[in-house]
Amino acid sequence: MRTMRRFQFLALLVFLFGSFVIYWGAWNGFFQQDEWLGLGNYFGLRDMALWEQLLNLYRPMFSFGLKHFLPVIPLANLVRYHFFGLDYKYYVFMSLLLHTGGAYLVFLLTRNISKNNRSGFLAGLFFLLNASGSEAVTWVAASTPTQLALLFSLLSLFFFIRWIDSHRSWDVVGSIATFLLAIFSKETSIFLFIAIPTFFLSSKKRDNSLKRNRFWLFFFLFLIIGYTLLRLFLSGTDWLLEKKTFLPALISLVPKSLSQILIPQEISLWGGREIYEIIRQIPIRYTVFPFRIESVMAGLLLFLNWGSFIFVLYWCLKFLKKSSGLLAKNIWLFIFCFFASLLPLLFIDKSELWSVVLPERGLYIPLALASVVFGLFFAKVAVNKRVLTILILLWTVNLVGIRTNLKLIVDSGRQRAEILKNIRNKFPKLQGKTVFFIESNSSYYGLPETEKILPFQSGLGQTLLVWYHDTENFPAEFFKNQFLWQIGSQGYQEFDGRGFGYYRNESDFLEFVNSTHLRGEQIIAFFWESETKNLIDISEAVRENVARLK
Repeated sequence: MRTMRRFQFLALLVFLFGSFVIYWGAWNGFFQQDEWLGLGNYFGLRDMALWEQLLNLYRPMFSFGLKHFLPVIPLANLVRYHFFGLDYKYYVFMSLLLHTGGAYLVFLLTRNISKNNRSGFLAGLFFLLNASGSEAVTWVAASTPTQLALLFSLLSLFFFIRWIDSHRSWDVVGSIATFLLAIFSKETSIFLFIAIPTFFLSSKKRDNSLKRNRFWLFFFLFLIIGYTLLRLFLSGTDWLLEKKTFLPALISLVPKSLSQILIPQEISLWGGREIYEIIRQIPIRYTVFPFRIESVMAGLLLFLNWGSFIFVLYWCLKFLKKSSGLLAKNIWLFIFCFFASLLPLLFIDKSELWSVVLPERGLYIPLALASVVFGLFFAKVAVNKRVLTILILLWTVNLVGIRTNLKLIVDSGRQRAEILKNIRNKFPKLQGKTVFFIESNSSYYGLPETEKILPFQSGLGQTLLVWYHDTENFPAEFFKNQFLWQIGSQGYQEFDGRGFGYYRNESDFLEFVNSTHLRGEQIIAFFWESETKNLIDISEAVRENVARLK
């Protein structure tokens, strides 16, 4: 027992150390998109009493037409926004700790089933080092619901499987509590509706009392029906009627998810670009089928998807053919759970569902279940030189994928942070009524060339509101109705004697100032030179131009 606890503690330390090493420097990034909206909503509530904050957070959840019902998340976000504010690194530290917790729970779950420390450790390591889990770690807005849903889901399975063996009441209570927390953290946890009854019905050790069997079966049936009715009542049925292609979508999900779990999408996309460049050098005119980079990438990813599926299917069948008993049954059960965990992806946006790559945040729970299956195989498979070489290659490829993606996130984050810091350094204090005019000579993030913006994935106006709020203490009304949050939004509003506005289009800006009395230091203007990545202060020139127009 003491040796087992030592190994558990050592595994936890390895996972914790590994998380920070793998994602080293992630805290040098910055907020991306939805985080600004969440921070703005929090700042709009910060001066209220706690009960008023909770009322404002939870009242919209019970309005008809809401697509998501996740009552755990507003409270979790309220806590982290309160303690972390605009200090990005603490959000990353919390995310890394939650990722470590996920790897440790994968380890515990696999070890308790296989009764093998090596099996559990390899499962946790597979989860920790996999690139398909990186979005859940590095995107602050997605980390809270995605990681909490995973932790609660794994805890629910862990407690339930242990209850099957022990029948201790605390285990089943823990399973039920974490089950409810999971499905109210993110919809990806609804695979538990299938997984837990499946484990119960497949267990030979379950209580033979017919009364108890019926109680638990009816209890989970009650939860399924209750949750479904609640979602239909709050969300309506339009979203369900739109999904007319369940089977084809599900068939495509399996190979795509396996491919992304085995081969990072960054590596696949890089391979597609390289193949495209090679094809372009071939001195042949393709008149019948002109090659485009999109078609080359789609073809490569399609090959990788189905190639990965056939590869995994072959080795699973080969291994299970030689295996029998409890281990084989548990592997089949978790393979079934893996398929069940893909079902929530059927309800994501069509553009993401039918894309050649899936959103990585949606693969966080499937990755954990695939890691358990991976670890269970090593309860019988010896780790010889050939197997070790394959594992090192697999983990190296995933590490490259993680670091490649992380570099892009950190580089873009630093750029945004520098822009905001430069603006605030030059104008640390705003006037009672202030309008920003910040022009760019480039478009970003797929916007038309005519839509010139700065490299921010959400509206820069709302970002500036949040950025200055700690010293300006803007009225809460500025943070309602997503004012200036949409990526191309412009406008000006006044509340309680304070005014704030943002424009990026010169003609719209001049039309606005000509209709108001804002002058002089009330106008702050910059120009973003995209080629040199230089933010130029043009406030004096713009102020003079506005004065001449008058």
